[in-house]
Amino acid sequence: MCGINSILKKVGFANEADIKLMSSAITHRGPDEAGFIINKSRSVALSNLRLSIMDLKNGQQPMYNEDNSVVIVFNGEIYDIKEHKESLKAKGHIVKTNCDTEILLHLYEEYGIEFLDKINGEFAFIIWDEKKKEMYAARDRFGIKPLFYYVDDKEVLMSSEIKGILALNRVDKRFSPYYILSTFMTLYSKTDSIIEGIRSIKPGHYLRIKEDREIKEIEYWKATFEVDNSISFDEAQEGIRYYLEKAIKRRMIADVPTAVYLSGGVDSTLICGIMSKYNKNLKAFNIGFTDETFDESGFARKTAEYYNVDFCSVKCTMEMMARKLEKTIYHAESVISNPHCVAKNMLSEYVHNSGYKVCLTGEGSDEFFAGYPYFKLEHIWIESLKKGANTQKISDTKEKFYKEEYTSEHVMWDRYGIEKDKKSFLKYPSYFYHRANNMYELLIELFNKDALGEVLDCSIEDIFDRNYDSEYIKGLSPLNASRCIALNQLYSYIIPLLGDRAEMGNSVEGRLPFLDRELVEFVSKLPSEYLLKTVNEFKEKYVLRKAFINTLPPHMKTRKKHTFLSPSWGDLLDTEYGVKLREEFLNNRALRENNIFNFKNVKKVTLSRKAFSENDPRRKKLDMPTGMILSMQILYKQFIKFDVNSNINFKMVDRSIT
Repeated sequence: MCGINSILKKVGFANEADIKLMSSAITHRGPDEAGFIINKSRSVALSNLRLSIMDLKNGQQPMYNEDNSVVIVFNGEIYDIKEHKESLKAKGHIVKTNCDTEILLHLYEEYGIEFLDKINGEFAFIIWDEKKKEMYAARDRFGIKPLFYYVDDKEVLMSSEIKGILALNRVDKRFSPYYILSTFMTLYSKTDSIIEGIRSIKPGHYLRIKEDREIKEIEYWKATFEVDNSISFDEAQEGIRYYLEKAIKRRMIADVPTAVYLSGGVDSTLICGIMSKYNKNLKAFNIGFTDETFDESGFARKTAEYYNVDFCSVKCTMEMMARKLEKTIYHAESVISNPHCVAKNMLSEYVHNSGYKVCLTGEGSDEFFAGYPYFKLEHIWIESLKKGANTQKISDTKEKFYKEEYTSEHVMWDRYGIEKDKKSFLKYPSYFYHRANNMYELLIELFNKDALGEVLDCSIEDIFDRNYDSEYIKGLSPLNASRCIALNQLYSYIIPLLGDRAEMGNSVEGRLPFLDRELVEFVSKLPSEYLLKTVNEFKEKYVLRKAFINTLPPHMKTRKKHTFLSPSWGDLLDTEYGVKLREEFLNNRALRENNIFNFKNVKKVTLSRKAFSENDPRRKKLDMPTGMILSMQILYKQFIKFDVNSNINFKMVDRSIT
């Protein structure tokens, strides 16, 4: 797992100082080694910062093929390299190391960029082909590993994080209006970053840059939900058991110890249980909160005891989280809607300090197995609209839902108004549409129209069409449409904030078995009723739970989904350090300086929560926008007002071929 950078010049020459500045800005991604190359014509520079996990003595990057005509920098892990290694040897390739980086070079030699269709992993890479004078840059299917790029008339810059690009001070730094609008509407963009002009390569896509510097972004994969009704429920369970265990075993392969993030949920429980069969010295790391409403450490501890796993829980107080907020946002490079990513950052820091570099984690399960509360809420509303629906049973089910899911209300669902949205362009009661509609009404009041310009005139449907494959989604069943929309949220918010940035900010690699290519392609074919049971039974992730019912600990067999959230922004801002954050970032002077917000209306949001009682729905509704406003203010200071940290004298090994 690494950080990567590149400079491709249209005019002028690439130089050592620039690639060192870019690399020094993201050293946390690869503290073990740092190397760069500049090609003979000085039109290209590539760099890599390595977090050594596989074949520790070899694998230095940038890495060349045998005749030095192709060079690669790579971030991530490929989990089927053993199969590819044998196949490549049979075709005459000489493979010298056990590094997946070398395998990718040989795959490119054999198949060209079409080798992307053959690999299973979590990755971002940049390849320079000296003979063709072409560059390729790609991300994995789910955007687990990031890669950003910036283009002007002189050069193309790429980096694992926007900090790498900003380190050169050649970008006109201002917030992207489309990023702001998409994020505050929670219709997250796969393309836009916080900085206008710096774009993200979309998941399942690659860039091709030809000799004439023509750039094209090409899709090589997308999630599809083509239901195969011939798969029986028993076959579904058998397939899930086979593919999930295979995915976990693949991700345990490393030349350093692997650990597991363990919450009180079924996903990390299954990962922990399967890992414990193959690693008798397994370590499980957990986040605990002092607020019992959000704390799952007790359930996680029971799980660890059941599987005989060494357990460690990191208690996160709101004071501690307030003090880590700015660091978290600096690594996240994103607006934060809930402080949970601060807690994840703290946990990853503890994992790093405990001597671990690799942790398996459960992201992706909720999206593919329909585990989030809004999936159930939408299902209830859809059932209620059917002719002849049992009104009393529906009402009872709603009340049961409200009681069980109250901790995530106004973050993952709302009890009022969603049924009125059934005539939306999605043509069913969609929580995503409902949430976007509510946030749209608020952001019109919050933002300075002069600063955001005509972007503020975009409708919800305009933003949806821009950020999603809307025609494809509109042709799906309601559950699969929502799964597809949830995937966009996974790619663009959950993985960056709770995954890559929280972990790599502390030099830890997160591996996601639920996003294994083979598992995902199997689960995507399953009928909806296997995932979410009817109103009568009311169970999420039904087939996943059934598949492992005999291996789950007793206390987990009937436990409902507990969405990973932390206590509120209001609680954070009421701490000693939180008061300092409020005084620095939410005062009139700071709001005016940023000039993004209508500061008078912002003050109404950030202060009016005090007018409502702790359990008042109006107070809870204001909590998420309060955190998002605070995030924007901190991002302004870190990335627009001041320059990112970089060092022109950063020590790197020059691996250029002269």
